[in-house]
Amino acid sequence: GYRLALAKTEVVDNAINKVVIVPEKALKILLQMPMNDDVDIYIGDRQIRFNISASTTMITTLIAGDFVDYTKIIPDTSKTTIYIQTQRLKDAIERASLASTVLENKLVRMQIEDSKLTLTANSEICKTEETIPIEYEGEALRIAFNSRYLLDALNTVRDTDITIWFNGSLNPCAIWPV
Repeated sequence: GYRLALAKTEVVDNAINKVVIVPEKALKILLQMPMNDDVDIYIGDRQIRFNISASTTMITTLIAGDFVDYTKIIPDTSKTTIYIQTQRLKDAIERASLASTVLENKLVRMQIEDSKLTLTANSEICKTEETIPIEYEGEALRIAFNSRYLLDALNTVRDTDITIWFNGSLNPCAIWPV
């Protein structure tokens, strides 16, 4: 499986009309820094500089190449939509992932039907199953995910509630704030 994240932000001085790819590690570091004011961003040919404060500047090398055409990957419609509390889902996935092994890619299975989400995970020594009441629209669904990928996504969500769009068991899902 793969992960893809998209973040957009409004630029005050839109005189710069440039698309860049910033390394994930640099963005994680940037997000952990305390910021009281606006961040000034300067984009060069190969580097980007973030002036966070009068005493703090971060410079990183940009990733060369074109960003994947996410409009072809991130769904804009949904056959199955669920509405759930972010922390509740995160906690359930963490518990289920304890039973799955690295050899199985930390696989967690989800079944969506009858206003409930059932998560299951198996290993050679145990099996877990947990059911969470949810609101959902659309078709019932059975799908499996690498729990690490889901937790990575959920750990970036700052909203209390999320919406997840599914388009079948073999297609990507999209996680949106409510």
